[in-house]
Amino acid sequence: MLDNPQEKKMYFVDIKTGEITMEPTAENTFTVIADEQEIQDLRELFEENYDADKRGYLRTHLPWQQYHEFSEGENKDYDRSIELIYAMIYRLGDAEARQHIDEMGILKEQNYDNEDFR
Repeated sequence: MLDNPQEKKMYFVDIKTGEITMEPTAENTFTVIADEQEIQDLRELFEENYDADKRGYLRTHLPWQQYHEFSEGENKDYDRSIELIYAMIYRLGDAEARQHIDEMGILKEQNYDNEDFR
């Protein structure tokens, strides 16, 4: 019998590594309840964040590019991707995840419960 891909399951998200598992570990930061598509979307956001972070790392090896020029592009990409990750975790997260993100104050004021927040 095949699982329903729309069936929501509990996952554990480590924001530092971008790892999403079905088994809790000491490093897991947030608990989310999501279907397979939502988890795939979250994984893609982590990939975008990794790519933006990598571009930032590569920029450090270009001393002729002034920082403010860099910050207009790559830093915005990184900031936006991490905000989207937190927004998705907020939308899918349990009460503890939502409270933690609220306390962090990382999200701008918009409706992150909306599935089309992106």
